[in-house]
Parts: sequence; C-alpha cells; structure tokens
Amino acid sequence: MKMKWLILGAALLLMSAALAACAGPAGPAGPAGPPGPVGPEGPQGPAGPEGPAGPVVEPAGSGETASIGAAYTGSATCGGCHKDTYDTFMMSGHPWKLTKVVDGQAPDYPFTEIPSPPEGFTWDDILYVIGGYNWKARFVDRKATSSPTRRDRAGTPNT
Repeated sequence: MKMKWLILGAALLLMSAALAACAGPAGPAGPAGPPGPVGPEGPQGPAGPEGPAGPVVEPAGSGETASIGAAYTGSATCGGCHKDTYDTFMMSGHPWKLTKVVDGQAPDYPFTEIPSPPEGFTWDDILYVIGGYNWKARFVDRKATSSPTRRDRAGTPNT
C-alpha cells in the first residue's frame, strides 16, 4: 500500500512540475486566421435627411424652369477619345445585344446575317432581336412577347 501512495505522489509531483514549466509569460500573438462567414443582415436603419435639390435652369425664352439631367450620347461619342476601346467594343457582340427592327428590315450585323424571323412571322411582326450577333437570336414581336425560337448562325432553328 505504501508503494501505491509513493507512485501516486511521484505522479502528482511530475504533473505539478510540468504545469509550472508551462506557466511563463504569454508569447506574441500568432497571425490572424481567415475571416469567418458573413452574419445575417441587420435591420434597416432610419431614413437620412433629404438631400439638396438638383440644379435648375430656365430654358431660353420659355419662362419656365427645368431640371438638368444626364443624357445618353452614344458609343460613337466615347470613341472620339477612346478609339482602341471603342473599336474592341464594336467588334464584340455587345452593341447588338438588343437590336430594334426598323421599317420591317432585318437588323444589320457586321459579321452575321439573320436570314429570316421565326416561322410564321415577318420582319414587320418583329420589334426587337435579342442577341443574334454571331450566335443565337431571340425575337420580340409587337405584342412584346418573346418567341421561344432561337436561330444559330446559319439561321437554323435551335430551341
């Protein structure tokens, strides 16, 4: 029995010595870990104060006031100063993403031709072509409904 108490005492003494060796001053902080997940969005805050009124001018000779707003000047205006960017833009499909059909004539694309609208329609029935530049096209008729018919480069229906 005495041997048991002796072993138990020695084990406790070793554990105390090990804990005492670890009880030095804290070292420097390690590097920050990755950010955690984003939490839920909080409640909507109160509305801020109303901002100042925008500029108001009097149109020449009208005697009335009108607000000044921004106006779309067109891609060609930008191309005057940014020729390289404009040329790249014009060679992409972006300028032809939504093309209005004018006077019942098929839209004119630089590298693609859409030979005909979907079966059962004429160009007079079509208001807009969505896409169609070197890829599939979707047609919007005068009732503002989108035709499910798409055509590939060769004009072949591809639904």
